Amino acid sequence: MSKPLVIVESPTKAKTISNILGDKYKVASSVGHIRDLPKSSKDVPEELKNKVSWNGVLVEEGFRNVYVVPADKEKVITDLKKSMKTASEIYLASDEDREGESIAWHLLEELKPDIPIKRMVFHEITPKAIEKAIEDPREIDMNLVEAQEGRRTLDRMVGFELSKIMRVLGGNLSAGRVQSPAVKLIVEKEKERESFITAKYFEINISCESSGQKFNKKIKSINEKRLASSKDFNHYGDLENKNRININEEEAIELCKKLNNINSKITKIDEKKYRRSPSAPFRTSTLQRSASSRLGFSPSKTMGVAQRLYQEGLITYMRTDSTVLSETAISAARNYISNNFHKDYLPNEPRTYKSKVKNTQEAHEAIRPAGEVFIPPNKISSKYNGDSDEYKLYSLIFNQTISSQMTDTTGKTISIESKIAMKEKLSSNLDVDSLVISTSGTVIEFEGYRIVQNTSVSASQDLPTLKLGDTISINNSEYDKKETVPPNRYSESGLIEKLEDLGIGRPSTYASIISRITDVYVRNEGRTLIPEPIAFAKVSILQENFPDLVDYSFTAKMEEDLDEIANGNIEKSPWLNSFWKGNGTTGLKDLITDEKISKIDPSEATTIELCEDSSGNNIQLKTGRIVAGKARPYLLRSDGETAALGPNVTLDNLDKDLAEKLFEEKDALRKLERVIGEYPDGKPIHIRLGPFGPYLQVGEKEKGKKSPLQGPIFKSDNVEELTLEQAIERLGLPRNLGKDEDGWEYLSAVGPYGPYITRQRKRQKYYKDELMEKKKDELIEISMGEEIKITKSGSKGKISDQIVENTLIQEKDLNSMSKEEVVGIARQFKVRIPFKKLENVAKPRLIEKILYQRENRSLDEEGDCLTINIDEAIEIFSQPYTRKKSN
Repeated sequence: MSKPLVIVESPTKAKTISNILGDKYKVASSVGHIRDLPKSSKDVPEELKNKVSWNGVLVEEGFRNVYVVPADKEKVITDLKKSMKTASEIYLASDEDREGESIAWHLLEELKPDIPIKRMVFHEITPKAIEKAIEDPREIDMNLVEAQEGRRTLDRMVGFELSKIMRVLGGNLSAGRVQSPAVKLIVEKEKERESFITAKYFEINISCESSGQKFNKKIKSINEKRLASSKDFNHYGDLENKNRININEEEAIELCKKLNNINSKITKIDEKKYRRSPSAPFRTSTLQRSASSRLGFSPSKTMGVAQRLYQEGLITYMRTDSTVLSETAISAARNYISNNFHKDYLPNEPRTYKSKVKNTQEAHEAIRPAGEVFIPPNKISSKYNGDSDEYKLYSLIFNQTISSQMTDTTGKTISIESKIAMKEKLSSNLDVDSLVISTSGTVIEFEGYRIVQNTSVSASQDLPTLKLGDTISINNSEYDKKETVPPNRYSESGLIEKLEDLGIGRPSTYASIISRITDVYVRNEGRTLIPEPIAFAKVSILQENFPDLVDYSFTAKMEEDLDEIANGNIEKSPWLNSFWKGNGTTGLKDLITDEKISKIDPSEATTIELCEDSSGNNIQLKTGRIVAGKARPYLLRSDGETAALGPNVTLDNLDKDLAEKLFEEKDALRKLERVIGEYPDGKPIHIRLGPFGPYLQVGEKEKGKKSPLQGPIFKSDNVEELTLEQAIERLGLPRNLGKDEDGWEYLSAVGPYGPYITRQRKRQKYYKDELMEKKKDELIEISMGEEIKITKSGSKGKISDQIVENTLIQEKDLNSMSKEEVVGIARQFKVRIPFKKLENVAKPRLIEKILYQRENRSLDEEGDCLTINIDEAIEIFSQPYTRKKSN
């Protein structure tokens, strides 16, 4: 019996929607995009190789994108076509944004169905929303598709052209349309910090008492001029505001002496109403920022958790510029407030919010709990416990949505001032005639939305009930030495906020932008983004030679134009043509040329001048070679000597003293280089100095020959007293400890991060013990899916053996595949490499990860790797994994 086929992007989403629609519909997943632009020239169809630009665009055919089906999607397409044969109609139910619209279009283009096609859209996965989407389908919105296709073309065009420039820096570095301005922002912030000059200023804190109650005050003004604070100084440490007074330390000490044990009278009491309104419901960027500050989540983690909540039907769509709540959502929020709080917490009229984002994209509403009745966080605890990321993020979204419909927080702020008349000479430059001391406090009288958000107000203190003319006793006064601080570096959430303010990028792109720039150009320490030296080189090259390409307004204008394409006001092809070939201005085609690139001096581009040392040697910072996608910066002295940089060195702390210290350490380590004795094969064992310190090496490196044997020197070793016996022991690492009955091979070793044991085994697609737990019919179904010929009359054991044998991964087969095919297989096996996207990992390393399953466990002491045995290793791996605490 035929039934409608609903196609969504995600298996989880498919499962949720299938539970809603029941057995009258078949729901399948495309597992994301089923087609993509070719990853390399190898993937371009043969007949188009000489016509295509940037490995994916036919410029002379109206900038038409060439799409191919990745290897890991061929089976998905086969399964979808199989499901189509018994379908009465197809509902394309991908997300309601440009990318989702593009996925629907790709499905239509690739599947070429001969049955009715309908586009169903929804922004939450609830029974009512899904039923409404089924009842009210629409056509594919080609304006949205064209905008997404234009973005893909533009990103491919700019990415390829900019990457030509980046080769000057060495290695295969990327420089995308949005990531380049993002890196520029981070570099500019670092340069601000470098040029910042600290200024000193002083605060006078006073302990007071009146009517038996103690409280604190500060000096507000001296001689009718307010005491300077950090905001009164400029970037270069100068006091810009001439109506401010800045006392020095000598004057602060004298003033504190004069103030102790005197009385003053209240001369001014100012009481103001305090009122704060709730923030708008979350849009993508504000959710990312709030999750960062309150939960410590990175943007990519936030989006991953939000995606799961959306697919489970718990929240609305999580990629949106909008802060608007639907009438249904407002009603649900107000009903929850009415049922759970006093009537004073519910405003007479619903609150409405307008988006502050220019050209708010598509017709989404804000991110909120799904449905007509909001599920409180404690009601999802059966699925997600209170410590889970899902529970924490759902609670954040729930509370933000509810609080956005609650009444204001109200209270009052009281400021109290006392004027003290005195005739004192504090220094040769300052005579004090009068001063004013003040304090303030905020009293919350009605919590309003804060009862849900628990939002803090400015620090306040309890104040006694005072009136004009009351006497205040000053018991003690102390000065607080302060310094102005350079502007903070961007955090991930701060960078997203800045990009959004500038109109660069879109909600769906921010997490991936940060992921890309932190691969090479920026390191993430805690929540702080710190530029690597290679980032300065990148920005310098682009700013000096191609300034338009990193101009913020220029990049924002491209986003606006893409919005206009989505709205049907601009045609994609003429717009791309104008950008590429120029329209009254120089197009990208003539802007980035081999001639211009050849004029860029690689040595100059990769050098940052630092300082001169005590001996008159010039010291430069070199961005270094690109190794495994990361630059290895180092210091270069004018006498030719080099020194490696530690992992946490930043430009603002890399001064003359630190540079000289690094060279001194290098010189001391260099003296430790020697021959320690002979290896059993007769070759000398050298102690050599490497970028991570001294190490052992047998013999010399010879061109065209296998690399010599090397081994670690333990951090606990005294290098000068290392014996030949110890050296041979260490050169025996990693030690092979043996195998267990499950085929795991155990080894012990010492790496850059300390001692560890590892276990590995040849990776199989299927393991016999897992197959034997299945029914025979299931085994036959697996064999058919894998296109393996089996003896169906055979036993379960024989069929299992045939499946395992015929699906073994062969290294020679992987070597013959393209990088993109290898990436696809790595995804099938769910290979993960920390802090790296699979596309950015070298093919040999990917193949190694595919061929072997590996797990590591840390050891406490380096010497343990020389003594641990197989039984002890097996016992360690039988325990749950715990992260090793850093010292």
